[in-house]
Amino acid sequence: MSAAVPQRCDWHLTDVSGVPVARGSGEMTGMPVDCRLKLLAASESSCRLAVDLGGVTYLQSAAIGDLISVAVELRSQGGALAIVSPPGDVARLLRISGAGKLNGLLRIFSDVESAIAWLKSAEATA
Repeated sequence: MSAAVPQRCDWHLTDVSGVPVARGSGEMTGMPVDCRLKLLAASESSCRLAVDLGGVTYLQSAAIGDLISVAVELRSQGGALAIVSPPGDVARLLRISGAGKLNGLLRIFSDVESAIAWLKSAEATA
């Protein structure tokens, strides 16, 4: 019996009120370098990025590290990253990992509108 090969997470980029939103779907076991660069490039003009995890069915701890590295890069440029709509198991992993408590690097929101409002606020870039 062979082990199942995890599906990759697909990303779809959109713009909501001038803020890039990356919507993930599938299993997120980690982010290939090209995917991280794609997310950073999408946020290049505003240094802000909302990452919608509503379609993510599985999140591995390595992927949390990848999200944190994107958030660190955005913060170094005066920006921020917001996590949106993580489903039950994904939200639980983010919560127990303590990812949201790392100097506010990953703020979690229930909807895109709230995340966008925070990303546009002075608090996000403080």
